[in-house]
Amino acid sequence: MSPSQQFVASNLLLIQQVLGAKAYNNFFGGIERRFRKRIEQSHLNEPKRSIKTISEVKNISPDEFKERFYKKSKAVIFRGAAKEWPCCKKWSLDFFAENYGQSKALLVDVPGLTNKNGADGFELLTTSELIKDIKARGSKYWRFSPLLEEAPELANDLNLSWLGDMKGEKSFGNTYYMFLGGQGRTTYLHTDQPCNLNVQVSGRKRWTIY
Repeated sequence: MSPSQQFVASNLLLIQQVLGAKAYNNFFGGIERRFRKRIEQSHLNEPKRSIKTISEVKNISPDEFKERFYKKSKAVIFRGAAKEWPCCKKWSLDFFAENYGQSKALLVDVPGLTNKNGADGFELLTTSELIKDIKARGSKYWRFSPLLEEAPELANDLNLSWLGDMKGEKSFGNTYYMFLGGQGRTTYLHTDQPCNLNVQVSGRKRWTIY
């Protein structure tokens, strides 16, 4: 998208977060639909772009990361950076079931982000029930779990010093979310307002970035 289109998209997203889905759709739904249609039309005649592999680095310093990637808004993979962190050594489905099994897990479906339908839905269950579904190859997926915020000892299993060093100068505050699900779970195309550092504790995750 052009810088002006990015500006409009970011502001529509911000308004949606402030107003909530229902009020946003009432007042801005038509504007967003027309905006999306204009973007789609503008891209119909563009040549197909090649797919590029995201860069990988090892043992990169915070200053080098910020110069080469952060300031240029380029994605990068820190290969093996977290392999010695406590979270990668002890976190597992059984670990969460045993230690946080009675914690409440709120599963939310958001149109466009977690599903392709037009209705919001939610389900409240325990972490143990969620993990039971995952082990049975069910479809439940706990996105944006606040468990790390609710259980500070879990955040200590991350290398908070490293994460702090890699945070951009204009960033403020820290929010930790956890995603817990089985094979084949998906989060659809969306825009995140801040930059993100993702720690892949277990399994594999495929990212497609535009």
